[in-house]
Amino acid sequence: MHNRLLSTNTVYGASRVKTTEPTEKQLARLPKHAQTYIKELRLQRDNALECMRKLESEQTPTRIKAEDLKCLGEGTGATCVTRYFDACRLEITQRGVTLCVDGLWGDETDMALSWRPAGRGFPCGDISLIPVSHQKVKLSNLAYNEPEYERLVKQKGFADEREEA
Repeated sequence: MHNRLLSTNTVYGASRVKTTEPTEKQLARLPKHAQTYIKELRLQRDNALECMRKLESEQTPTRIKAEDLKCLGEGTGATCVTRYFDACRLEITQRGVTLCVDGLWGDETDMALSWRPAGRGFPCGDISLIPVSHQKVKLSNLAYNEPEYERLVKQKGFADEREEA
């Protein structure tokens, strides 16, 4: 349980929506049931934030983490939520590509990256590794990205196997 949830840091400027709390005078003009409902919602939100912060403080930092921006209603802007995971291998799948990161256990000094088409059995598609910038690449399953496939074939001067058949 302690490795599951949440570390928070508020990131200001991520959201330009300005929310203001109603004044006591404005709340007093509302019907009694609306006042009670708003009070209960505030209590639920405050309890949820308190629980999240408690779990955050009990969390053990590891070498594997995921960060996400969430609007938690604490003020303007989003909050960076960090979740730590304890694992020796990590797999990420998106748009037909599975990226595997190995070598995450304690005594390993290097990480190994590998990728393959996503899916079980006989997954389809060739995976292209496209340099984007210094120490950054994009992995793309060409079965999911027809225009990219056509561009690479033309750029590299390869004959398209589909045309030869």
